[in-house]
Amino acid sequence: MRRLFLERRFPPPEETFHRHQLIGGWDQGKISSTKLLSVGAGSLGGWFDRCAVRMGLATVDILDYDRVEASNLPRQPFTVDDLGKPKAVQLKRHLLKERTNPETRINAYPYSLEKAIELGLPMNYDVAYVGVDSDPTRAYAARLFRKQGIPVIFSGTGIDSKKGYVFIQKSNVDAPCLACMNPAIAKSEIKNGCYGAAADVPVVLAGMAIYALESLLVDRKITWDYWEIMLPTGKSYAMQVRNKQNCSICTIDL
Repeated sequence: MRRLFLERRFPPPEETFHRHQLIGGWDQGKISSTKLLSVGAGSLGGWFDRCAVRMGLATVDILDYDRVEASNLPRQPFTVDDLGKPKAVQLKRHLLKERTNPETRINAYPYSLEKAIELGLPMNYDVAYVGVDSDPTRAYAARLFRKQGIPVIFSGTGIDSKKGYVFIQKSNVDAPCLACMNPAIAKSEIKNGCYGAAADVPVVLAGMAIYALESLLVDRKITWDYWEIMLPTGKSYAMQVRNKQNCSICTIDL
């Protein structure tokens, strides 16, 4: 009965993803078989996950231990009905309504990445995304996914929320890691870098992070692994990060 309901509700995939298939190098079959782990369901992760689900991924697993607060409403994909409830769980409820692929599975885990690993969450993902404002968690994720051989996309904002970046840590062992891009992050204890914040930077970064995701999954080549934008000036730049000698993440196991 459920299968019949889904078939009636969703149009054929060749119609849904027709415009995507017109993009050179696009492979919807590959997209629709991809399993994603998304760490953080707030400003950055929330908008990224909305785009990822609409791409028709096979699995989107969401990790976030936080709960929805009133200050989240102007810049995160939540409503007043979500207040006080776990972000991961509530984001899942919204995303289930936004699926374009009836086979997309969305799972919510109200834990931090560290806690999820402690509880034994299996790392059987094709790609990961990290959009948290905790430097220790970013560093932990960089080590973890490098050890697991999983490519991971990081995005973050400056303290003044006028600047944002996207960084791609690829799965090959000789590729630069997050600490090669920002050596200070390996020792940083900053756990809440989000002070003043609006929806502008997160929405812009979500688009670039999705483009980075596409580059990892299908034939949409890019020449950068680090991209940064300053909203007040509109200036942005992209570059390829070089490996840092004696990097504390590249050279030390988790």
